[in-house]
Amino acid sequence: MRFEKRYLYTFVLGKRISRMKKFTLLLIFTISYALVWGQCSTHADYTYLYKDCSTIQFTDSSTAPANYNLVKWEWNYGDGSTASGKIVTHMFTPGANVQVQLIVTADSSGVTCSDTVV
Repeated sequence: MRFEKRYLYTFVLGKRISRMKKFTLLLIFTISYALVWGQCSTHADYTYLYKDCSTIQFTDSSTAPANYNLVKWEWNYGDGSTASGKIVTHMFTPGANVQVQLIVTADSSGVTCSDTVV
């Protein structure tokens, strides 16, 4: 995984041509760039607890890099249902064979990174 932060700056340069503060437009330009860092060290993980024979509670146990906070949890239950949150509960069809997926996102001043676990 990588993480990045995007920037967009617009500059207008002008020159005052009278005492009435009128300007002649000399130049307008826009700079757009992205700073991209190497590997993201956010680590997605979860635990689960059977509430009854078909209901399972999932609890996030992910870790974020230093100076980052986990800010988003996206769950895909593998049966067409999804949820968001740090702790979620889902009722499965008895006997279903599914793969549960968790995607976590960490943020630090607008710089985000994510990781996925199945």
